[in-house]
Amino acid sequence: LPQKCVKMYKYGHVRSDKEPHFTGGFAKYVHLKKGSYIFKVSSDLTDEEVAPLMCAGSTITSGLDYGNFEECNHVAIQGCGALGMYACAFTKTLGAKKVIAIDHNDSRLEMAKQFGADHIIKSVKSGEKLTREIMELTENRGVDFAIEVTGDPSVINQGLKILRVGGTYILLGAIYPNNNVTIDSSDIITKCLRIVGMHNYNPIHLKTAMDLVKQLKNKYPFKKLVGPTFDFSADGLENAFKSQDSKKSLIPSIIPS
Repeated sequence: LPQKCVKMYKYGHVRSDKEPHFTGGFAKYVHLKKGSYIFKVSSDLTDEEVAPLMCAGSTITSGLDYGNFEECNHVAIQGCGALGMYACAFTKTLGAKKVIAIDHNDSRLEMAKQFGADHIIKSVKSGEKLTREIMELTENRGVDFAIEVTGDPSVINQGLKILRVGGTYILLGAIYPNNNVTIDSSDIITKCLRIVGMHNYNPIHLKTAMDLVKQLKNKYPFKKLVGPTFDFSADGLENAFKSQDSKKSLIPSIIPS
């Protein structure tokens, strides 16, 4: 877990009011510290295809790696934000026969179809109804893998319900402190479930994500994840954050001046 090293330096998360100042974020240049991993970006990839991999895409490849993801019958993706779109595309490519996307947002569910989702389910349904629909899609077995990328801890109990015996739950989204949730421990114990939490990623997971996007760029519309774009100004920054808060876009972007 190099991302949890006690000497870890996280670009874009370090204050810029102290030297070397260029610590990443809203800039064309960054000061690279000795020992940092760098990967050459293929000329086949655009900025729009590469930039989101620094967080969303690499977080998914990290979760799939540590979750020991393998070829399987059914995967459920809880949440259709940027991470959810990558999860649909990557799990489909890595051997999931059927990908089930779950979200409350109709437009994001429709987009999930473009990223490999075979079935979409609107999460406003009651827990029992959603579980019943999952069971119908999986011949009453449940899914082999469930991946939580909603950021909402209230969906965790639902995730446990829809997993098959011996299934794996990969938790990536609900990272905020004090997100307490009540779960039925019998689901974990009697179904012999494996639960994997993963935060951030190992540098090699960025390389894996780039390789997958290069392989799949003509199959899935990764460029659609980015936008709208805003200029690098006080108003531009404010409008970009408002756009993100509105949930109408996945990854608003800033174009440095």
